[in-house]
Amino acid sequence: MREAAARPVGAPAPRQERRHAAVAAHRHSLDLHVKVAKDWQRDPKQLRRLGF
Repeated sequence: MREAAARPVGAPAPRQERRHAAVAAHRHSLDLHVKVAKDWQRDPKQLRRLGF
């Protein structure tokens, strides 16, 4: 398989790469909800479940 030559610094990106960069530039938000088991650090069953 032939490897592509590196582009010089400042060379324009191919069309598809520019499109992906434009999509990645949009801001996104993520809501994350975490439920924590009560006293999980002292519960052997919970610790085993988490790999400790």
